[in-house]
Amino acid sequence: MSNRIPQHDVTGQINLENPYAVAQAIDTVLGARYGAAWNRRLLWKAFNDVARAFRGDYPGLLACDTPYHDLHHTLDTALVMARLVDGYEARQAEEGHPLGPDLALAGVLLALFHDIGFLRRSGAEADLSGAALAPHHEARSVEFTKAYLMGTELAEYAPLAELIHATAFHQDPAALLEAYPAAHVWVGRMVGTADLLSQIADPFYIEKCHDFLYWEFVMGGLDRTRAPDGREIVLYASAEDLLRKTPGFFQGLVLKRLSDDFANAHRYLKIHFGGRDPYMAAAIASISYLKTVLAKNDFSTLRDPPPPLLAADIESAPLVEK
Repeated sequence: MSNRIPQHDVTGQINLENPYAVAQAIDTVLGARYGAAWNRRLLWKAFNDVARAFRGDYPGLLACDTPYHDLHHTLDTALVMARLVDGYEARQAEEGHPLGPDLALAGVLLALFHDIGFLRRSGAEADLSGAALAPHHEARSVEFTKAYLMGTELAEYAPLAELIHATAFHQDPAALLEAYPAAHVWVGRMVGTADLLSQIADPFYIEKCHDFLYWEFVMGGLDRTRAPDGREIVLYASAEDLLRKTPGFFQGLVLKRLSDDFANAHRYLKIHFGGRDPYMAAAIASISYLKTVLAKNDFSTLRDPPPPLLAADIESAPLVEK
């Protein structure tokens, strides 16, 4: 048995280190929303497959080795997405663009597989770190997800795997989404929203940026860029430098992306939770905590983050419904 301390969601009720618990939570939320029309068998199969993939037990993929983009983040993003979808659907009696059970499930699976591109493939890339794939991980996630959906009852939604690109900051969501019908546009907006809020609402977001994300940036070459004249520009000189620039990142990029690019899709969390949005509250608390650390200029006060969840603590037998 593992001696890991469980890391829970913003409600304190769902163990984000346990694929069973997260799958059950999503099944409960969307099962209540859609009843018998809900394809719970495919949901559970996908959770089994993502758990297998991260522990290196899925054909063609090596085990996860990225400490920031780990299985915890993947499970958290899928749960946020399901809650967004539930709030969105509750509103559609007025707004008129319901997803329905199949598109809703497709959206949850996009969130579940949105970072699977960090997993190295067997063979030619076995000597790379997963973090080195950061510049290409969205495209790799799209490729995997398209192929995966094609082998399921949701094959007609396989092209929507392209919406995973909404999680990339270099992607203009308006350009990405302009060709899609309204319901699909909202799926893309919610996937992007779920990815952002699951990270920043994490109570150890600041520590994970310091201890894990900076290392991934260095390994992936994202700590620096090239000017048009070829000069190298260092974006983050150290883990501490990354933290110093995080409040500006939150204010100047994250909030704008949530409000403008994703049309305040996070408002559907308030509907799901009956008038409150614990994710946004937790995200703001994360940045407030960071500002306190920066004001003291004392990074020794940072806590030790939980170890990365590189593999789920489950038996090798298939994940089944409880």
